[in-house]
Order: sequence, then structure tokens, then C-alpha cells
Amino acid sequence: MHYINFIFITVSYLSIVVLAGFRDISIENQALIASIFVFVMGVPHGAVDHILHNGADNRFSARFLTKYVGTMILVVIAWFILPVVSLSIFLIVSAYHFGEGQFSDLKFFQNNWTHLLNLSWGSTILTILFILNHNQLIELFITYTDTEALSVLFNIELLYGLLLISALGIITSSYIIKVNQGISTERIAHEIYVLGLITFTFYVVPLLIAFTLFFCVLHSLKVLDQEFEHLKETYTDSGLRSFVTMLAPFTLISVSGAIAVVVLIYYELIPISILLFSLISISMITLPHSVVMSNFYQRSMR
Repeated sequence: MHYINFIFITVSYLSIVVLAGFRDISIENQALIASIFVFVMGVPHGAVDHILHNGADNRFSARFLTKYVGTMILVVIAWFILPVVSLSIFLIVSAYHFGEGQFSDLKFFQNNWTHLLNLSWGSTILTILFILNHNQLIELFITYTDTEALSVLFNIELLYGLLLISALGIITSSYIIKVNQGISTERIAHEIYVLGLITFTFYVVPLLIAFTLFFCVLHSLKVLDQEFEHLKETYTDSGLRSFVTMLAPFTLISVSGAIAVVVLIYYELIPISILLFSLISISMITLPHSVVMSNFYQRSMR
């Protein structure tokens, strides 16, 4: 996966050069740039969940689709009843999912220490992002009346406390896993390098673009590569064209639906802010997608 790190470095530095004269780039323009990356790379990495779930049996599963969509509906309902709790759960699930994807190639025997490593690594990434962009983050959330209350989760003292706990979690779990499962010193050094690289990018690149680079390149691209390799092994006729064909249906549905809702929000036909819609739409996909990928990683370790 070293080529993915190379791509991340290249794109990050290009972003720094391009945005050097636009340090005060507006949130709206950041969102536009971020949306392009998310639609092209972020959304597709979850577009074959139904195929990954079924494994070699590529039949349509009404039961899986019902559970998947049902979970999405429950997430939306939760957001309107308990928004602060829903955002908290979304961030925790996302943190674990990022960590699980980062270490998925190591084929760990899963136990409490590997779970702690996954959660701690992802939590460290998110808290660093929030701390380094704290003022912009708070300004973004208080811009809209329906997200203002959510800013309580980004209290700076709370973030520093979470960063300390997450860092201790990484150190402790890495040591235990190194002793019991033989993770190499070179791999630990590599992860420290990756964390440093991400931190640097979060520091010099605007909030939404910085997170999008991490999410699309270091996470989504890696998952797409794993999915492609798995499907090539599972289906003898599966090449790049076949893979794109598999990605296309749900990617197009998701992107078209998101654009349609944004247009309706813009014309005030749906009484919700773009920010709240973005959080809800991402979280409603993240939860079922994380479950599918976790099961996929577990099967790949057998």
C-alpha cells in the first residue's frame, strides 16, 4: 500500500501549492472541492457492500438490502431525536472504521487490544483534525441553527483529553500486539510516519479539503484496492471494467440522490442546513458500511 501513501503525499503537496494563495478559502468552496473527491472516490468505496456481503454468491439478497436500508432509516430517525448522541456515535464508528481499514492487511487475531488499536488510531486522526482546525470547525457549526448545539462535542479541553487517551491507547495496544502477535517495529515506525504526514496535511490544508484528502486517498482508495483484488480472486471474469460496472449503480444512485436533496435545500424546499444533511447522509451510510467491511475483514483472515 506504499503507493497510496505516495499518492497522498503528491496530492497533499499539490493542494498546498494550489491553495497557497487562498488560505482563506471559503467553506462553500471547500465543500465544492471536497464533494468532487467524495463523489469520485468516497462514495464508490461503499458501493459494492451488497457484493462483499454475499461473497462468491452474487445473488440479490432482499434480506441484506432490507437490513441495510432499515439501519439507514433508523440512523436518520435517531438524528432528529438525539442529534448530539447520533453525532457522537457517528464519530466513534468512523474512528473505529478508519483504524480497522488502516490495519486490515495485518491479519490480526481480533481481540480487545486490536479493537483498542483500531479505535485509538481513528480517534487520534479525528481529534488532531478537530484541534488543528478548531476555530474554523466551531464557526462552521454555529453558522446554522440546526447544528449549533452539536458544537458542544468540539470543546477544546475535551478534544485534548481525547487526544491524550487515544495516543495512550495506540501506544499500549501496539506494545501488547507486538509482544503477542508480532507486529514489526518497521510497521510501527511506518504508522508513526503516516500519522505525522496526516497531521502535517491537517495543519497546512483547510479543514474540509484536508479531511477529504485523508478520507478519499488514505482510506477510500485503499479500500477500493482491497475490494478490487478480492473481486478479481472471487470472479474469474472480474477486471477493471467489470469492477467499475459493479460500482456504478449504487454510486450513481447515491450521488444523484445527494445532489437532488442539496438542490431542494438550496431552494428552501427542505428545512435543513447543508451541514446537517451532510452529517446525516454520511452517517446513515457509514454505520451499515462499517459492519459490512468489518465482516469482510474477518472473513479474509480465515
